[in-house]
Amino acid sequence: MDLRTNAKLPLAVVLLCMLSVFAGAAPQLAAKRIAKGLRLPTYLCAAPGDASRLFVLEKETGQVRIVKEGKVLADPFLDVRAKLGESLKPEQGLHCIAFPPDYGDKNNCFYITRTDSKGASILEAYRVSDDPDVAVSTSGKTILRIEQESPMHYSGLIAFGLDGMLYYSRGDGGPQGDPFGHAQDLSLLLGKILRIDVHKRDPYTIPLDNPFANSEFARPEIWAYGLRNPWRFSFDSLTGDLYIGDVGYQTKEEIDVEPAGSGGGRNYGWPTREADGCQGGAEDCDDDSSFAKPVHVYPRSSGQAVIGGYVYRGKAMPEWHGAYFFADLISSRIWSMRYVDGAVTELIEHTNSLEPKGKKTINLISSWGLDANGEMYLCDYLDGDIYKILKARE
Repeated sequence: MDLRTNAKLPLAVVLLCMLSVFAGAAPQLAAKRIAKGLRLPTYLCAAPGDASRLFVLEKETGQVRIVKEGKVLADPFLDVRAKLGESLKPEQGLHCIAFPPDYGDKNNCFYITRTDSKGASILEAYRVSDDPDVAVSTSGKTILRIEQESPMHYSGLIAFGLDGMLYYSRGDGGPQGDPFGHAQDLSLLLGKILRIDVHKRDPYTIPLDNPFANSEFARPEIWAYGLRNPWRFSFDSLTGDLYIGDVGYQTKEEIDVEPAGSGGGRNYGWPTREADGCQGGAEDCDDDSSFAKPVHVYPRSSGQAVIGGYVYRGKAMPEWHGAYFFADLISSRIWSMRYVDGAVTELIEHTNSLEPKGKKTINLISSWGLDANGEMYLCDYLDGDIYKILKARE
C-alpha cells in the first residue's frame, strides 16, 4: 500500500499500516568484545551442552585456549606447537577443532586439524584428561594425513553434521589457479569436502551412503568436490543444509548451499569455473549443467577472501532466526542473507553497525564461531579479539 495515495484514510488506519511495515524489520546488531590478547585466532567453538566455555585456536602458537567467564585461562587446553615445525608458512598452523555430539561423560575424544613440519595436513584425535580444562597432550593419534606440494589452500575445517559424521574441508593445495586440476581429480582428497565415520573403527570408516563409497576410480571419503579453498563451512542446525564459503581467485567470492538429503557428489566447478563464471574469462563452461552453481557471489572489489559463517538459530535474536551470516577477511565487511526455496533474499550489510562505537576496530575476520546456545562470535585475527554478536540497544 502506498500511503501517499490514501490521504483520506483515517489517521488510526494510516498509523496501523505504518506500524505493520516497520514491525517486520529486524533490529540493528552490535558487537561486544568478550576476550582479548589472543595471538592470531583462527577458530572458535563450544563443546556440546557446555555454555560456560569457548575454545579458541591460535594458529601459530598451536594452542587451544579456553575463554571462561570472560577471561582467557592462563594454561592452554592443548598445545601442539612442537608438531607444527620450526618455520610456518602463512597458511600453515593450527586450523580447527571439533567435539563430537556425545562429547562429555560418554566420549572424551575430540579432533583437530593442523599442518605438520613437512607441510601436510593432519586430522588428529585427542582425549581430555580428568580436568575438563586440560587435554592429554600425549594422546594425539593421526586419523588422516594429506600431503600437498604447495604451502597454500589448506582449508582444514572439521565439523560434525546432524548425521553424526565428521566432515572435513580441504583446499586444492595450490599453486594459484589449481593448474594440475587437483579439485577435479577424484583420486585426490584436495579441493574436496570429505565425510567419514570416526565412531566405529580405528582410525575411521567410510559411510555406506557416501557418493563414491563403491567407486573404483574415486576416493570413498569424498562428499563434494571442485572447491578452491572452502576455509569455512557449516550446517544449519535446524535443517541440516550445508553452507560453504569458497574463497575466490581472480574475480569473485562465492557461497554455496547444499540442501540436506542431497546425497552428496556435487561438483562445484573449480578450477574450470570460478563462482558463477569460467576461470580466466573462458567461455566453454557456462552451460555445463554438471557444475553446481553458487547461490551468492560478490566481486573481489568488495572483498578477497570470503569467511563463511552460520545460519543463526540462537534464542537471543529471534528476528534473525534463519539468516545466514558471512564476512570477508580482507575487507572486514559483514553480511547476512536468507536462502529460501532456492533463492537468496534479504541480503543486508552489517559492517557499520557491528563496529564497536562506530570505529573501524574489527580487523581481518578469520572465522565465525558459535557457543553452546547457538549465539554467534567473530574472531579478529589481527588484533586477537573475540566479539559476540548482539542486538543493538534501542
